[in-house]
Amino acid sequence: MKTKKIWLAAVLIISLLWLSGCGSGGSGAKPSSAPADSSSAKQSSTAGTGDNKLGPVKVTLAGGSVGGSWSAIGEAIGEAIRKVAPGSSFGYQPGQDGANAITVATGQAELGFVFSVMAKAAYEGNPPYKQKFPDLRAIGIFGPLTYQTIATESSGIKTYADMKTKPVILCVNTKDSTQETLAKALLQEHGITYADIEKNGGKILYLSSSAALDLMKNGRADVRIGMEIAPEAKLAEAATTTKMVMVQPDANAIKNVISKYPVLPVTIKANTYNFQKEDLSTFEVPATLIASKNLPDNVAYTATKALIEQLDYLKTVVPSQMAKDTPESIAKTSIPLHPGAEKYYKEKGLLK
Repeated sequence: MKTKKIWLAAVLIISLLWLSGCGSGGSGAKPSSAPADSSSAKQSSTAGTGDNKLGPVKVTLAGGSVGGSWSAIGEAIGEAIRKVAPGSSFGYQPGQDGANAITVATGQAELGFVFSVMAKAAYEGNPPYKQKFPDLRAIGIFGPLTYQTIATESSGIKTYADMKTKPVILCVNTKDSTQETLAKALLQEHGITYADIEKNGGKILYLSSSAALDLMKNGRADVRIGMEIAPEAKLAEAATTTKMVMVQPDANAIKNVISKYPVLPVTIKANTYNFQKEDLSTFEVPATLIASKNLPDNVAYTATKALIEQLDYLKTVVPSQMAKDTPESIAKTSIPLHPGAEKYYKEKGLLK
């Protein structure tokens, strides 16, 4: 009996030594607290921080019409997100400037493009919106377009004041768009209303830029107010068949518009167009990448990281529109930043 007890004790000691060796070596099964699992948990928990270990996200972005610059930029942002967060899922859906604010605010898309003017109007509940959308947040701004007023030489319109006294057929872009909103505001700063123009025998036409230029070339419209890159090929082309002039807004009118709307002062340098011999003061309008405040912080952080760290790549897609964008300019939004975006900007020293 004593011999049997000694043998059992020896077997137990050998077994314990073997198990101890498997736990500390590389050949045994690892417990649930082993480094591999804790590393995985760390990567998941640090998605949306500055350690470059972003987890994949799933987003849909509402942009512009298929084939337009917003469509190209939107698809590029999707690729930028996949670059900074491999495995991410991205979808692009066509949309429209003002409507995209509602699309994002109501959760039909995680991200969207609107011009800064519409972002602020939607957030505050100003026209053309009939209610506030206080949950809207910004990721960043980009791609400013320049406000330009062009008239046919035959119309005799050389200043905004001329539109108050002469009968003029004026094209102001789609009703309630950013362009039409600013056209109305700029006219009002000159003491001109749509009603004044119509009383003088003129007319207001709500047409796209291309349609307006076609009418001007055919002598059926006099002035077109809108925004695009300067120089814009369509304006230059129109001037090859129809003599055109650039209309300079009054300096105080420009100053007042800038004080009331999220737009930026800019100068169109002399000879940007062959019919523009002097510098022209105006303003430019950036676009805003928006989200809802309900978007998870890590998703907003990832989108912001993509916008900033893939900026050089984004500029190759629409170089003329995004040429002036910098990390510093992108962070200056007209509505509050999403907390995830704010976190990224603060980490990179772009915000205090």
